[in-house]
Amino acid sequence: MVQRIVRSGAGRAVDAVWGVLLRRPALWLAIWSVLLIGVQGAADSRSMSSWFYIVRGVHTILGPQPLSLFAMHPELQMGPLAFVLSAPFVLLPHPAGTIAAAVMMQGAGLLAVLAARGLLRPSDRFGDRRWFAGAVITMAAWTELAVRYGHADDVLALLGGVLALRLLHDGAVLRAALLIGLAVDCKPWIAPLAFVLLMAPRRRWLPAASVVVLVVAAVWVPFFIDPHWVRALRFTIAVDPTATIRLLGLADARTPAWCRPAQILLGAGAVALAARRGRPESTLLLVVVTRLLLDPGAHLYYAAGAVLGGCLLDLTAVVPVAASLALLGLELPPYVFPFQDLTQAVIRVVTLGLLGVLAIAGPRRRSAVRVGASTASSRSERVVSVPG
Repeated sequence: MVQRIVRSGAGRAVDAVWGVLLRRPALWLAIWSVLLIGVQGAADSRSMSSWFYIVRGVHTILGPQPLSLFAMHPELQMGPLAFVLSAPFVLLPHPAGTIAAAVMMQGAGLLAVLAARGLLRPSDRFGDRRWFAGAVITMAAWTELAVRYGHADDVLALLGGVLALRLLHDGAVLRAALLIGLAVDCKPWIAPLAFVLLMAPRRRWLPAASVVVLVVAAVWVPFFIDPHWVRALRFTIAVDPTATIRLLGLADARTPAWCRPAQILLGAGAVALAARRGRPESTLLLVVVTRLLLDPGAHLYYAAGAVLGGCLLDLTAVVPVAASLALLGLELPPYVFPFQDLTQAVIRVVTLGLLGVLAIAGPRRRSAVRVGASTASSRSERVVSVPG
């Protein structure tokens, strides 16, 4: 009897805490984000360590030869739109502009997780709790990307991807296609996400594909005028000792020629498979997983995309472990095994493999994914019921 009373009291206390947190989740997540920025700034004087790439690109685009961006700087493996959107922060006096950029990029992560909440079913009793827990984990990883490194291109691509999935969920197919195109304009590796549009009714495939192609072409084609832009395609980086492709026994220390095309093709195939199986919430994670499996780099900020994708997957998973697995398997090994490259590479490939399996075949709760027309003249919907 006493144990039953204690358990009942503890349960009520937990419910009360959740009630407080979920009454104003945006406020608590904003406070958490501010704390993370403060901790990162105090613990690491190298914050925004990669922001200089954005600065270089912005000054080039605002210079006398803006369309020679990639001819002059092939090392800038970012989309032109990322530089355009970052320009206001670069033009502000230093360090005010850099600080403002860090805050805005952290805010972009907050916007992404808040948008993800809309993918929950209203009847999912504990869905809000799973979402909030995933959001807390995601923001911790996001700080690495947004504040420690300052990769605006990846921030914008991931935000665009989540917003596109939310629009697709709500039936706004063409607007989702527009957001995916803009995400590609910020960072090309997000391109395989376009195949999630296969969830739309067949009559919407051609218009949606046309929107993506036109939006991408409008931003990228002008930079192809200078024939020396191909230098960007030949740019390679050293293969990190802890990268998963090291396990293939590569003799070449630089990025293999097949690496980038393979990332795109494998990612596109994985997303198309997930889309046709009615798993849109797994598609962002699949894009990130296929990228990291074949990427020559192993930077810690890569984990932010995997954790965010895991958070989306956990919204419908029977056992919501993807976000935690991504954080533990991709963020912690460099700290736990700092001088053991092979161990890190093995943990990395196992983590990515498990995440891929969860995304493609992990058991799910029953969910309804609504995809339909977004125009006023046609409100038809397709409902895909997926047994968990």
